[in-house]
Amino acid sequence: MQMLAAILEEHFAHQLANGSIDIVVEHGSDSIEVQSDEWTLSLEGSPIRSAFIALDSVTDTEAQHRAELSTTLNARDVSAISDANRALDNGIVRALIESGDGASQILAEMITANT
Repeated sequence: MQMLAAILEEHFAHQLANGSIDIVVEHGSDSIEVQSDEWTLSLEGSPIRSAFIALDSVTDTEAQHRAELSTTLNARDVSAISDANRALDNGIVRALIESGDGASQILAEMITANT
């Protein structure tokens, strides 16, 4: 877990410094969250075995997921997730795709497009 936290802290350094995100390690578990005011990226395991993006607003359709992700995650956020994903051998994208969650799968596409 420490390695995963260190990778996330490195790639989200700017957002951590300006207070736009927090990285929260769930004590007593193998979960870690990247939290903003509008979204939370949850990761479990090291190596990552599951991941999903939770949006604060309700989205039901693919179009709503895309619109909300495009609005709430800025380019710096997507770049930080993409960089962390590369450092983790594509582990974030794999877990997002495997989640079966529509918004998470669209985030995986956004990360892949950013590389």
